[in-house]
Amino acid sequence: MALTTILAYTFVGAPVAIFLLTQALYVLASVLKNQTIDYYARCAASFTALVICATYGTIASAFLNVIGYGGLGQWTPARAFKYTMLLFTGVWFEIEDPDGLLEGETWEKLRPAVLLGNHQTELDVLAIGHIFPRYCSVTAKKSLVYVPLLGWFSKLFPTPGRIPSKSRTRKPFLT
Repeated sequence: MALTTILAYTFVGAPVAIFLLTQALYVLASVLKNQTIDYYARCAASFTALVICATYGTIASAFLNVIGYGGLGQWTPARAFKYTMLLFTGVWFEIEDPDGLLEGETWEKLRPAVLLGNHQTELDVLAIGHIFPRYCSVTAKKSLVYVPLLGWFSKLFPTPGRIPSKSRTRKPFLT
């Protein structure tokens, strides 16, 4: 079997199959009025969307670094996740911004700024995907560099200005 065929099945066929399976589970859950099936369908869809967007982000970051736009390496997969989750799960956040601070150039000019997503739930990733500004730097625990895939991504395609945190416990942040 040719390498291109294997790659096509892996990067196109598998996500499409999982997407169709989760959509079938949604239909089954609504027909049976079973919230448990609906929950597991959303979990599978969310995880699949995250894997797809992380893979896309790795490829896009490599390309963006080569052409001189490495600072968009975090923003690109965040936006992809935003729209992929809408497609896969129908989840969308409406951001209330009465002062218009998060719109266009106003948002881009609010620097320096700190956005915190403490990941208390998996929805934090999606929420940040909705408001994540271009050329944003990410702060993460330094130990994450040793996590397979995630660490490799951060080592190979560093975001300008990324700040690794050396915290060993969350206790100082809670006091």
